[in-house]
Amino acid sequence: MRARTLLFLLLAVGAAGLAAVFARGWMSAQQAALSSKSAPAPVVAATEVLVASHAIPAGTFIKADDLSWQVWPEGKLADGYVSKTKGSTDVFLGAVVKTGFAAGEPITEARVAKPGDRGFLAAVLSPNTRAVAIAVTTTSGVSGFVLPGDHVDVLVSHILPAQGTEKRTVNVTETALEDLRVIAVDQTTNDQSSGAVLAKTVTFEATPKQAEVLNLIEQMGKVSLSLRSLAVAQEPNAVRELPSRRHSYTIDSEASALLSRGNSVPTVQVVRGDKTKMEGGATAPAAPQSEDGDDAPFSGSDPATETSAAEAAAMARLP
Repeated sequence: MRARTLLFLLLAVGAAGLAAVFARGWMSAQQAALSSKSAPAPVVAATEVLVASHAIPAGTFIKADDLSWQVWPEGKLADGYVSKTKGSTDVFLGAVVKTGFAAGEPITEARVAKPGDRGFLAAVLSPNTRAVAIAVTTTSGVSGFVLPGDHVDVLVSHILPAQGTEKRTVNVTETALEDLRVIAVDQTTNDQSSGAVLAKTVTFEATPKQAEVLNLIEQMGKVSLSLRSLAVAQEPNAVRELPSRRHSYTIDSEASALLSRGNSVPTVQVVRGDKTKMEGGATAPAAPQSEDGDDAPFSGSDPATETSAAEAAAMARLP
């Protein structure tokens, strides 16, 4: 009896030991599983890289809203990429794109030309155009409010000499060229200036023919710029047609009523029977008759509406 009791006791102790071993193993496995789930993922080193906020075509002046920072894995940084820790957007403002960027593409110095770089101005120009500079003053340069990227008309004021029997010269202002793009003011191409720039020279993008005209009108008389509105309906990134030469002008008698009046020749109608003669020898058609058959009342020409021979000759010479 005692032997049987002892056997059962030994079996119970063994079973308890085995249960404890299994429980301990199970608990260790659960703890390991929990530890693996709560362990943080390995950290991948990353930095921010300067990229294009949107597509930037070649020939575009870079502005602040063209650039943004984007997270980029450090291990995949190519040579030439600009990181936020080592670079700045200010370095690229006013630069011109030599090769277009797609949206999100990293900006590299090799694909832009900065002011002062060799070939910078050539990168700004459209195909088959030239860069031409003219001298300006505070007044002729629109008080310094003409900036790179603006479009202007070019006016020239000069004197048409008297010809033949004419006794006086005629002052004239004409629009020599229209819609020229300004690509530089003095030595700057930055179109982000917040104020006026009192420049001494303005550089335009022009065709070869327009370049000849610009060079010639500087010798003819006083050259002035007329700033055009930015409110032009145009699709984004649309190819802009080159401006053409136009012909618009104003002569001095149009600007001054006194000058027009002073250079006209008053005339008087002399009515004799059925003939009307202008004093000075010009024969005019018969005077109009009233309903009762009498001659119409005498009328003289208005000097203010007459055009002098000098002005007529001047306008005939203009295109």
